[in-house]
Amino acid sequence: MAQMKLIALTLAAFTLAVSGCSQPTRLNDAPISVNGKVSQGGQPVGDLLVTFQPLEKGHPGNFPVNPDGTFQGELIPGNYAYFVGKSAAPKSEAALKKIDPKFYEPNLERKVAVEDGQELLIALD
Repeated sequence: MAQMKLIALTLAAFTLAVSGCSQPTRLNDAPISVNGKVSQGGQPVGDLLVTFQPLEKGHPGNFPVNPDGTFQGELIPGNYAYFVGKSAAPKSEAALKKIDPKFYEPNLERKVAVEDGQELLIALD
């Protein structure tokens, strides 16, 4: 009898573990279109990649920044930390050299709220 209980418990634990691992990941909200500008000292900064790391919900986003400092993409509404990095643009390395390295990694103090209809202004100052 004890052996049957052990088998039943083992089977129940296995079933629970397998079913828990097979649940698909769901996004709570639908992505929205976002656009924004990256600047330094009030001047546009381009030829970079701006990355948004969700602080609550959402998904990371990586957007190439055009030479005029603009970017666009889709994100889940919420709060994000951001940082910049090298893009595929030929002038990307030169652009990065002009930026303080503290902007190369996310920082929880440096964040932006993504809301519908809002332009994201990223100041690298």
